[in-house]
Amino acid sequence: MKYLLTFVFGLSLLISNAQQNAITGNGEEVLLYEDGTWEYLNDSLNIDEVVSVNDQLFTKNKSSSFLVKSKMTNVGVYLNPKVWSFTNG
Repeated sequence: MKYLLTFVFGLSLLISNAQQNAITGNGEEVLLYEDGTWEYLNDSLNIDEVVSVNDQLFTKNKSSSFLVKSKMTNVGVYLNPKVWSFTNG
């Protein structure tokens, strides 16, 4: 009886520490680990590319004085009201 209880307890530990399979919004299968990390299930999808960064400083033209903000995300665009018009929508 003691061995059976030890076996069941050990098996429950293995099950609770197992990773979970998931499917992304793009249909790719990934493994989710309890520490918050993940990896692709199919290694051929694992891409280790370097992402390019633009070092150019973006500035606003002095004539662009009107800020239009998005309602959906934290982004805005300055425009020149003498050149551009828009509708609220």
